[in-house]
Amino acid sequence: MLVHRRGLDPPQFYGTPASITVNGTAYTPQTKSLYGKTVSYVTVPVAGGATVTATAGTSEVDTEAPTAPAGLASSNVTSNSVDLKWTASTDNVGVTGYNIYRGTTLAGPSTGTSFTATGLSASTPYTFTVKAVDAAGDSSGAGNAVDVTTATSGNGQTADLSDLTWSDARSDFGTVQKNKSVDSNPIKLNGTAYAKGIGTHANSTITYSLNGGYSRFRSDIGVDDEVGANATVKFEVWGDGVKLYESPSVMTPSSATQSVDVSVAGVKSLVLKVTDAGDGINSDHADWAGAKLVR
Repeated sequence: MLVHRRGLDPPQFYGTPASITVNGTAYTPQTKSLYGKTVSYVTVPVAGGATVTATAGTSEVDTEAPTAPAGLASSNVTSNSVDLKWTASTDNVGVTGYNIYRGTTLAGPSTGTSFTATGLSASTPYTFTVKAVDAAGDSSGAGNAVDVTTATSGNGQTADLSDLTWSDARSDFGTVQKNKSVDSNPIKLNGTAYAKGIGTHANSTITYSLNGGYSRFRSDIGVDDEVGANATVKFEVWGDGVKLYESPSVMTPSSATQSVDVSVAGVKSLVLKVTDAGDGINSDHADWAGAKLVR
């Protein structure tokens, strides 16, 4: 469908017509992008106060499919849901949305680059893919597949770690803080503020008794923004004496925020550690930002 945008000079239409006729004369249009859509237009000199009549010819049929979405990744896996995110596709006219597939079954649509798949069964493997759709209804091929196994049976409810009582908390400087940095400022990583979380300082050990009541531990981690230099830390997550996670590299004030998402199913004792990376504790302000447990 071609739509003339009234009151605009030059005359322009959504779509890609072969010609635009202005006051009886046909012109070959140019194109540009407007609000994510392709617009065709012509520039025609018109005397001041003159009446302008513009019509468009038949629109060309768009048969070009969008590029396949890339970078599909999962997070926040519970016993009955999973969050999915991917990189936006491109298209000659404009991507209008995405279809998310669980195996060969359509799980649902999304107009953005994220989707939460719900209604899943506990302890079950799933494969998800995403296809992009444009304004003409053309569909891309599927992007990369992501395999997910849901957590063991639970209600999927979350508990902020700062709302729970630790059985032990210690650090080599200052005091371990709930919902604040070790210097009692709002928790902040790379400009993002967190209302919930644990602020601490290397070397630090924080222990929680879970008694097997949770399925996953999740947290963003990094050096708090209150220090701008010198800090070097590593993060570790331990469950019943077994290391479940270690930050892959030493984190500094310039490091990107990292995310932890590990299974704690059956874990009775959860221990969160921050080490000084072997070079002393100077300025080692560390945050377990937005830390939470999932049942």
